[in-house]
Parts: sequence; C-alpha cells; structure tokens
Amino acid sequence: ALTLDRYDAIRARQADVQPAPNVLFPIREAPIAGAMPAPAAPAPLPAPGTSGGAEPAPVLPGGPAPAAPRPVPPALGEATP
Repeated sequence: ALTLDRYDAIRARQADVQPAPNVLFPIREAPIAGAMPAPAAPAPLPAPGTSGGAEPAPVLPGGPAPAAPRPVPPALGEATP
C-alpha cells in the first residue's frame, strides 16, 4: 500500500510539472509514468492433506563432496616453508 501511494504521488508530481505551451518549443508534454497494474489475485491454497501440485524432488544421500580448502598464499615479505 505504501509503494502504491508513493507511486501515485510521483505520477501526480510529474503531471504538475508539465511544460507550459510555447510557440517556439513544439514539445507540449513530458512523459508521465504509467498507471500501476491491479494486483493479481493470490492463488488458492491446496486442500488440507493434499500436496497441492508437483511433488518436491527427493534429496539423495551421497551428494558431491565438499571442496578442499585452498591454501592461503604467504603475505608479502613473509618467508615460505
């Protein structure tokens, strides 16, 4: 709601600062942001006890092994072993 109010305020300000008509300057209007589309209705919730669509992918044991840590390079001027 706050975002829509701010957006409407910006559009109103853009409409207020339109250039005045001028014979030498052919542009008679400045762009104004378009109207916000109406929010879509939320999807209905699945019935209790149902999965409500696609099943989640199973988690398989034995996934990839974690990567080994990379060695830290020595600091400048530090002796290497």
